[in-house]
Amino acid sequence: MKARKDYLRLGKSGQKFFCAAFIAQVAPALSSVGMVGITATKRLGNSVLRHRAKRRIREVLRLWNKEFASVLP
Repeated sequence: MKARKDYLRLGKSGQKFFCAAFIAQVAPALSSVGMVGITATKRLGNSVLRHRAKRRIREVLRLWNKEFASVLP
């Protein structure tokens, strides 16, 4: 999810989870894959560090989804 309109739609319909350096917005899954939006705050560091952290979180979510897709009916 990269487009602003997707984040705005997710902000209206999804749940938000906050921590010190991230905001995660999650929408319920209409199909086998749900929507997750990750926003890294400036508290985490400069833009290089924020983008690196978001890429790593997206990869963890991708692997987690792939692993549990085989377990779910």
